[in-house]
Amino acid sequence: MQTIKGFAAGMVALVACPCHLPLTLPLLLVLTSGTAVGGWLVANQWLVWLSSLVLFIGGMALMVRWMNPTGTGAQCEVPQPKPRQEQPAPAGVEQHVQSNVNGSTQLQEASHV
Repeated sequence: MQTIKGFAAGMVALVACPCHLPLTLPLLLVLTSGTAVGGWLVANQWLVWLSSLVLFIGGMALMVRWMNPTGTGAQCEVPQPKPRQEQPAPAGVEQHVQSNVNGSTQLQEASHV
């Protein structure tokens, strides 16, 4: 049911998108021409733009919320990195063992100067 509501909210947001108003506002004005509503819409076009923007943002927010509910346990598994294995040194390369402060050892290549 949440998916259907999310799809409906997305469709409302798509229709109410302010980028469509240059096409839909003249159509709305033609459909309501000669009525009190048409006269009011012509006088208050800024309110139509503002309400379209609010409806678009609200529809998108509801779509995201309903299409991707949190807390359902449907989260991606994050793969754990594999432990890095020491590669053998090529033949002829000298290696020195260096001790760290905590007592562990590290292999270090000798510098060739």
